[in-house]
Amino acid sequence: MYTVVAFHGSAVGTTETTLTPVPDEHIVYYADSIRVPELNQLLGLLVFGSSVDHVRLESPSLRAEWLEDVDVFLEGDSLPQVQSVNEGGTSTYRIEPHYAFRDYGGSPLVLTAGERLSVKAAARSGTSAVTAVLFFGDGVPAPVAGRIRTIKASTSVSGDAGAWATSTITLGQFLPVGTYDLVGVKVVGTNVLAARMLFVGQAWRPGVLAVPTESIMPPQKFAVGNMGVLGTFTNETIPQLELLGYGSFTNPTVYLSIIKR
Repeated sequence: MYTVVAFHGSAVGTTETTLTPVPDEHIVYYADSIRVPELNQLLGLLVFGSSVDHVRLESPSLRAEWLEDVDVFLEGDSLPQVQSVNEGGTSTYRIEPHYAFRDYGGSPLVLTAGERLSVKAAARSGTSAVTAVLFFGDGVPAPVAGRIRTIKASTSVSGDAGAWATSTITLGQFLPVGTYDLVGVKVVGTNVLAARMLFVGQAWRPGVLAVPTESIMPPQKFAVGNMGVLGTFTNETIPQLELLGYGSFTNPTVYLSIIKR
């Protein structure tokens, strides 16, 4: 199992600024830090900002060895898009975008449950809005396989940077009566950075990074089945969705990949 939390703030110049946890009902958070949840292994993170110089994770257990410096950022004012290239020939070709996601792979960064974790950032110059999305788990996710089917859904929500916005999910077609495991999510929308699921009776809120168009795939880590079972629901208890933007957004499209039990 895994869950998603986020930090947001403005880095001013080269002096480190402590980012603020995005308000969150399912973890304990403070003005400058979060309490590391029981899912205390950091599986990966995305740092997004226009002019990021460096980002550092700080906690007592990390300080006992050395603080964690994040070595990859997704820089820009928007998520990457597919690029068409023409080198003077008769046709163009596509360059698929790369998400600068820091994946800890088979060696998660193990923290101490209950300790405080802060995220600090600095800009190369001026002021840079910075968002950090962290993925905590109880271990390396075990991929799942099976008869996986995908269903398209819509949302009814508006949001902005620095806050989770909650939406119901309206499926494009009725599901047969039964119980389903959710094993993949794709969220498509302008200015949407990340999304996480709210299941009935489940405390943890697993999620994914969003994409701006259907033609783009998120990092391979979030491909269908790679993160295990995100949660279970029935045809009458469709989960809700929480969305985090880097700008104002409305009504992103959702694709749910499911296995019927």
